[in-house]
This record gives sequence, C-alpha cells and structure tokens, in this order.
Amino acid sequence: MTWAWLRACGVPDPDRSTPHDARRTTHGSRLTAHGSRLTAALLRDPAALPEALRRGLLDRADAERFLAEGVHLVELSGNPSLPADLVDRLAIDPAEGVRLAVSLRPELTEARRAAIDFTMAIVIDADASGVDRSCRGAPIIADGEANGT
Repeated sequence: MTWAWLRACGVPDPDRSTPHDARRTTHGSRLTAHGSRLTAALLRDPAALPEALRRGLLDRADAERFLAEGVHLVELSGNPSLPADLVDRLAIDPAEGVRLAVSLRPELTEARRAAIDFTMAIVIDADASGVDRSCRGAPIIADGEANGT
C-alpha cells in the first residue's frame, strides 16, 4: 500500500514527531477504522462484493449477516479478519467448497486442518481426442527401449 493510495482514501499522513512504534499503533488504528468503513462501502457494490468478502476488513455484524444469509460463504471463509468462532462454524458448513476454503486458512494447525471434512474431487477430462492428435507421428517405444535395454 502506498501513501498516495492511503491519502486518496482519506487516511492522513502519520505524525512524524511521535516515536515510530507509537506512530505505527496510532496510524494502525486509523487504518483499521478506515478499512472497516471502506469494506462496508464495498460490500454494497455487487461488483466489488466477492473481493471485499475475501480481503476486506469485516466487522462482526457484516460477517454474521453473510453467514446467516448463506451467500458468498466461500469468499467469506478465506477472509483473514473473520473471527475464529465464525471460522469454526464455516468449518462444518454443509457445502464442501466452503469447508475446503476454510481448510486453506494459513493460521490453522495441521491437526485442525485435517479435522475439517472435505473431499478433493479429481477431475478427469474424458475427451482424449487432444491426446490422440498430439501422439500422431510420435515414435512408438518398445518395452525394452523405454529402460534403455
């Protein structure tokens, strides 16, 4: 994030006269408040909604509303600001895609990740016509030739 972008969003420059740690904490709280307002605005825009749910700084009320409505739960599942108890509720959601998205959260331990019930579907393309075309004219290797014998 650049300062130009932050200024464009209405976030003022930090006070350079304060110590760095205090400046970071104070400015961080301003960014948090601003991020919540910005996310709330993006949630009202249908085009921006999925990305806002994935990456925005959600407040609890918005997260609970989407969870209760049961819409965009895959996007919601990956949001880093989602409270842990809501992550736990999504981990047992009936939709397998939602549970898979929860299992990909980086903060989960391997034990917690393994406890989430989902199945990875293997998609096999039944149309082998492309393979047939790509193999035409290729030399045929006899059994002994493959191992160099």
